[in-house]
Amino acid sequence: MAKPLTPRLQNIRSIYDARAPTYDHETGPDGFHPRQAADYVKWASPVQGCKILDLACGTGAIGIACARLAGPSGFVIGVDISPASLKVARRKAEKEKVWNVKFVEGDIADLVSEWAEKEGIREGMFDVITCASAFVLVEDHPGAVKSWAKLLKIGGKVIFDVPTGDSMIKGLVLERIAERIGIVRRYTREGIDSEEKVRALLTDAGLDDREFFVSESYEAGEILRVEGARNTFDEMVREKKWFRGDELVKPGMVEKAKELFCKEIEKIAEGEGQVRSWLRFYVAVGRRLSEIESS
Repeated sequence: MAKPLTPRLQNIRSIYDARAPTYDHETGPDGFHPRQAADYVKWASPVQGCKILDLACGTGAIGIACARLAGPSGFVIGVDISPASLKVARRKAEKEKVWNVKFVEGDIADLVSEWAEKEGIREGMFDVITCASAFVLVEDHPGAVKSWAKLLKIGGKVIFDVPTGDSMIKGLVLERIAERIGIVRRYTREGIDSEEKVRALLTDAGLDDREFFVSESYEAGEILRVEGARNTFDEMVREKKWFRGDELVKPGMVEKAKELFCKEIEKIAEGEGQVRSWLRFYVAVGRRLSEIESS
């Protein structure tokens, strides 16, 4: 990776490094992670000879499956910022004897660059680019999509997802209060909080948006009750995926964060006493139909 990591990217890396050993089992064999990965493989629909770029590839669930379908005449390059996740992915690919996939450490928002070209990531090269459950981790959403569009062949497509406004409410609340409790805001839906805004990312990048759709919910919907918000926050503190071990360590910080969390849940509930949190996504499918003008 050419550029030094920003403190924000270092923070993201440390979270996913910690989750890497257990990531594949966090939601169980029929849970969200394996189901979404299977959906991405279906949406990518790779064929023999296909060249695929799997961004934020994590432990390789999508990349390895796509590499099998692409066959020996095709290949997959997976990019992720977490070396621990990449180690798991490489071990899985070797165990499953999938040799036409490679996993490289890098920033998915810095791909039109010298380091990426050295790894075989070049403009006009890929049939499919995927980015599952990670687009909200990108800071410059328009810039990222424009750079990814350049990497597609004419006829190629990029696929990424953004939680709908009524989905993943705990993450949405944490995003809103992060700066007030002194932790890094790792993810953001700012500027991409509606179908229209997500579609605009595609069209502004010169991509066709007619394959855009909204997924079904991967869960029945979690009920978050205002009266139980304190317990909900305590559960989040105990899980690895929400906070790093060195966050919320100052005296009084946990209680302050808990109070802010409860107030935000109350706002979202709008007097109803509870809010249902879904797990569905705007699935942005953008296809490159022609040459893209340099900006």
